Amino acid sequence: MAQTIQTLALNVRLSCQLLDVPESSYYERINRHPSKTQLRRQYLSLKISQLFNANRGIYGAPKIHHLLLKQGEKVGLKLVQKLMKQ
Repeated sequence: MAQTIQTLALNVRLSCQLLDVPESSYYERINRHPSKTQLRRQYLSLKISQLFNANRGIYGAPKIHHLLLKQGEKVGLKLVQKLMKQ
């Protein structure tokens, strides 16, 4: 929602009234810093992409998971699968 309002350069007050959302929620959202989880997932997504491309796009989630574990990353197979789907 916050990105849509910014992208379309809509009047914040009017947009929030139309969507029945307090303006404070809008400003809180656009000023929010990424959480530790979001940062970790971004980092892992980058590592997964690098490993996937380095292996000519052949490796699936189990092999990528194994490589990440060998590199010392503590990550579960399900998370690797989820991030590879994105």
